[in-house]
Amino acid sequence: MDAKKGQTEKRARTGRDPKEAQNKAVSAGWNVGTVFSLFAALLVYELGKQAGLWALLAVRDRLGDALSGGSQAVWFGLGGIAMQLGGGAICGIVWRKWIAWQMPRRWKSRNTEGGGKKRTDAFSTAASFLGLAVSSALGLNLLLGLIRLPDVSQAFQKTAAAQAAVPLWLGLLLYGLIAPFSEEILFRGILYGRARKTLGRNAAVFFSGILFAVYHGNVVQGIYALSMGILLACIYEKAGSIWAAVIFHGVGNVAVFLAIDRLGLGNVSLLLRIFACVALLAAAAGCVLEYFPQLRLWFKAKA
Repeated sequence: MDAKKGQTEKRARTGRDPKEAQNKAVSAGWNVGTVFSLFAALLVYELGKQAGLWALLAVRDRLGDALSGGSQAVWFGLGGIAMQLGGGAICGIVWRKWIAWQMPRRWKSRNTEGGGKKRTDAFSTAASFLGLAVSSALGLNLLLGLIRLPDVSQAFQKTAAAQAAVPLWLGLLLYGLIAPFSEEILFRGILYGRARKTLGRNAAVFFSGILFAVYHGNVVQGIYALSMGILLACIYEKAGSIWAAVIFHGVGNVAVFLAIDRLGLGNVSLLLRIFACVALLAAAAGCVLEYFPQLRLWFKAKA
C-alpha cells in the first residue's frame, strides 16, 4: 500500500508514471545494446572473412609450386569460399542462439503420414518457393539490364566479370551454397532477428534489406540486394528457419549464374529479353501470392 501510495504521489507531482519512465530507460538501453550487437556482428563477420583469406594464402604459400598452376578465376572462387566460410562460421558459432536452425514450418508436413492434403500443401509450397527464387532473381537481373543500370557502374562491371569467370563447379559451390549460407547467417539470422526484437517485424524487414544493399557496395547490386533482401527476410519470417533463406538465396544465385553468366540470357535480342523479363516478373508475382496466401486475402478484401 505504501509503495502504491508513493507512486501515486510521485505521478501527481511530476505528471509522469514512474513505471513508464523505467520502461523507457530499459527500451533505450535495449536499443543501444541492439546497435552495438549489429556493429559487432558486422565486424566479426569481416574479421572472419579476412581470417579465411589469410588461411587460404598461407596454404598456397606452404604448398608453393603444387598450387601455382591455378588460374586467377580459380583463385578468385577459392578466395570467395574461404572468406565466406570464415565469416559465416564464426558468426554462426558466436550468435548461434539467435538463429532459427530448425526445419521450415511449412515443409514439415512433407514427411507426415496420412492425409493427402498435407502432402499436396507441402508440394505446392515447395513449388511456389522454388519458382519464386528463380523467377525473382532472373527477372530482377533482366530488368536492371534492360534499363541499362549496369552501364553506369564500373564497380559492378568488374565484380560481375570476376564472378562470371569462376569455373562452373566452383561457381555452383560458392554461389549456390557457401555464400548464401554465410550471408543468411549474418543478415537474416543475426541482423534481421535482432532488429525484429527492437523495431518490430515490418521495420526490421526493410532495415535488414537496406543493410544488405549497402553491404554490396555498388548501385546495381545494391538495388538487387535491397529487393532480394526484403524478400529473404519475409521468407525467413514465414518459414521460421534459416535453412529456408539459405536455399532460396542459393537457388536464385545458381539461376543467375547458369542462365545469365553461362548461357548468356542477358545478351539475347532486346525483344526476347523484354518478353523473358515480363514473363519472369509475372511468374514471381504469382508465386508471391501463392507462397504468402495472406496477400491473396488482402487483395480479395480490397477488390
